[in-house]
Amino acid sequence: MDIFGIYPMLKDLFGYFKWKEQDKLVEFNSPLDADVMQQLKKDDCELAWVKPIKLEKSIKSGGVIYYQEDRKKRIRYRLVNSENEVLVKRPQKNRA
Repeated sequence: MDIFGIYPMLKDLFGYFKWKEQDKLVEFNSPLDADVMQQLKKDDCELAWVKPIKLEKSIKSGGVIYYQEDRKKRIRYRLVNSENEVLVKRPQKNRA
């Protein structure tokens, strides 16, 4: 088998492992189950809704967009509320 016969197979295989990203509209403030919340607490992180205009600033200050994954469909959902705010995971602020 030559390299030209292997390329289409590898291309299809790579396409299979690539995840799609989509926005998912959520209508509630706490879209996570207890296990995820425990892990966030353990990692000393919090979740917050961030307006699109402030998203870049939030990411630069250590925030990460929180994704819900559907492993069967290979889709990562970015959670968005009705006001178009994005759910972001960020280090918890020290509370004195």
